[in-house]
Amino acid sequence: MTISLVKPPKTSDGRQIIQSSRFRGDVDPYICGVGDHRTNGKGQGTPMDTGWVTQATPDDNDVSWVFNDWVYVSSGGIEWKCGERGDWIDMWVSAPGSAYTANGGGTGNANENDVGGGALLFTPAAGDGDTDLDLASHDVVPVPSYDAEGNPKGWWDWDNADTGAGTISANAEQKGAYDLYSFEIKLVHWVCRMPLLGTGATGLDPQTKARKMLPHWVFHVKVHNSGHDNFDVVWWLNTARKKTT
Repeated sequence: MTISLVKPPKTSDGRQIIQSSRFRGDVDPYICGVGDHRTNGKGQGTPMDTGWVTQATPDDNDVSWVFNDWVYVSSGGIEWKCGERGDWIDMWVSAPGSAYTANGGGTGNANENDVGGGALLFTPAAGDGDTDLDLASHDVVPVPSYDAEGNPKGWWDWDNADTGAGTISANAEQKGAYDLYSFEIKLVHWVCRMPLLGTGATGLDPQTKARKMLPHWVFHVKVHNSGHDNFDVVWWLNTARKKTT
């Protein structure tokens, strides 16, 4: 059974109005001021706010959150109270390093490849590798991999599961959309030291179209307090996802 929450807009003579949307496919809007929790579910994670009641010296507060499913992110907003010159906010998204376990018996599903300084790129193995990866976990993290012409050149694919971490699979021909690494990679930096002076609010509209964010990735905010009392900052994201409850 399908339940329509909103009647389609129509003209005075009954013709349906087609409105453009940044969100593609069968998704519902999800405006949120809190992340998900890996165990407790949607909207049970880290709140998108921070602040200080008393603070005599410069200080940074770091807030991070996740979504358990992929989401489209189109825009958002920031609101702050009692900022002073020197206060600012950063916002970015990263792909954490993938969790892995050494396989001394040579029966793993991946091999380690040192890309410098002990940092590892994982490539597929047919049951004869030196590493085990849990390819159906949020802790093994796909990183987009494309050449300058936009062609995929990664060693792995992801199944685009509507909910949850989904499953990563090997692409032995190196034509997959993703690679897997042992170290964190910053994917996008939406807000870079935006000043928070006085009391105010602003919309965030960094995308010309909604961007799909994988459930393995981590969202980050850093707020810098130049060293004063009674400073509060909140933010939110306008997203869409396949399942909102």
